[in-house]
Amino acid sequence: TRVQAIAVSADGRLLLAGDYYGGLTLCPLDESGELERIQLNWGRIDDIEFIERYNAVVLACSDGQCHWFDIDRRRELRSLRTHELKRGVLAQAASTGAIVTGNVDGTIAIIESPQLQTATILWHDAPVRDVFFLPDGQQIVTADRNGVLRRWWHTSGELRPIEPDPGPVARTISLQPGGRLFATGGDGPTVALRRVETLAIEHDLPASPGGTMLVRFSTGGELLAIATVEGDVLVYGQSNWTRPLFRKAGNGAFVNAMAFAGEDRWLAVGCDDGRLELLDTRTGEVSRRLSCPGKIPTALLALQRLGRLVVGTSTGEMWTFDLASGQQELTIKEHSGAIRALAAMPGETLVVSGGWDRVLRLWDPESGELVTRLPGHFRQVFAIAASPDGRVLASGGLAGDLCLWRA
Repeated sequence: TRVQAIAVSADGRLLLAGDYYGGLTLCPLDESGELERIQLNWGRIDDIEFIERYNAVVLACSDGQCHWFDIDRRRELRSLRTHELKRGVLAQAASTGAIVTGNVDGTIAIIESPQLQTATILWHDAPVRDVFFLPDGQQIVTADRNGVLRRWWHTSGELRPIEPDPGPVARTISLQPGGRLFATGGDGPTVALRRVETLAIEHDLPASPGGTMLVRFSTGGELLAIATVEGDVLVYGQSNWTRPLFRKAGNGAFVNAMAFAGEDRWLAVGCDDGRLELLDTRTGEVSRRLSCPGKIPTALLALQRLGRLVVGTSTGEMWTFDLASGQQELTIKEHSGAIRALAAMPGETLVVSGGWDRVLRLWDPESGELVTRLPGHFRQVFAIAASPDGRVLASGGLAGDLCLWRA
């Protein structure tokens, strides 16, 4: 094996060797164990630095990133893009623990010592399908595949679940901006509008005898979009919850994702037959079709400040479209499988994506540059939400895990 980098722990008990093929070999120096080689997937390992207080190491790899790796649990903690696809070198400041990276192009970067705690995990008995924060930022509402609705508090690390809601099955949920109501849909023929404070049902909106796949409130909170099991799309208005403004037939295709865009002028709808359409929210007519050649849109996010629509696809690519022109702007290839969830941090300064490959990505929506990766889910990710102050991310997955990531 072609060794590229070595490092010895401060107590002299462990030597690590990184090789050309992306393997990390653990060599106990006190005869307490045997050699162990861990095959990583980040390319050639060019340099290694121990982070003693976490029993972790930083690896500079040929994928252009520094990876923080937990030695005890044999798992990645964090990663940052630092040195492009070139050789990176590392040093550590003894006083602060900051990591300094150097690149062959002559640039250096200083990374302050991060908090490397893994996510706090809460558990459902079934895959978590939807999640959102209430306006106070202290409470989270979740819905799982079995239709169980829960509300969680998290203050000072204390987490207390409320008993499952006895009301109708709720597999998809959406919070009304302003925080007075939220919508829930599932197997039943109606979508329930509930009061945030009490969870009590205030309105029942007729939807479909077969049930509901998705519910999404508009950014202004005056409209509610519903996607049915049959693939139809309904839009209700706050001025009259008794009948929809329009109903658009789905023509046999399932709706994978919806997002209101352009100051609620359009409803973006992505279908499993590859169609990506902008519906006029006044009439339900198709205003524009966006091109997705050979791809299936599986997640949508409208960036109101930037006037863009972010599209996650079944192959792991992400695209951004300019809504004014309909032209594609960025193509981002960071995920290795289908993208199931997209969310924006407050101010739309960062977008968070997750899906089949179990790792959240945070990236810059203007440049498309990856900022960091958050590994920790056991299976694929279905839902992501950010707290109003941007200090907590919540993500729900197929394993029933609700992960809380604290800034």
